[in-house]
Amino acid sequence: MKSGVTMSPTTKPPLIVRIGLTALLLLMGVGGVVMVNIAVRGVSETREAGSWPTVAGKIVTSEMEVDASRNKTHNKSTDSPSFTAKIEYEFEVEGSTYHGSRIAVVSAQFGDEGFAEEICEKYPLNKAVTVSYK
Repeated sequence: MKSGVTMSPTTKPPLIVRIGLTALLLLMGVGGVVMVNIAVRGVSETREAGSWPTVAGKIVTSEMEVDASRNKTHNKSTDSPSFTAKIEYEFEVEGSTYHGSRIAVVSAQFGDEGFAEEICEKYPLNKAVTVSYK
């Protein structure tokens, strides 16, 4: 007795599709390795920073910058500008004066207005700060 259902052999996707999928998977794999490497470096530097020497420093710039041209967030177009807390400090090591702007080993560079305001409030102009240096 025959049934009315026939089985067709499995067909492979076209070569271009297989190449495209292989390239996509390869790119994702490489991207993953790069992201893990960046994270490991950040953790390593954070641990190392605990042993860096420290000196007294002073905040010389504390202002919020608005970047209206940066109007893409997570690939979605918005009308909202990006806000950056511009914090700069100076410190002296062995008679030489240095300037810096990095306030954490790993920190966000930009965000919303409230985020930038918080950072500016935390580091007001002329505030004495402890600077770790490498």
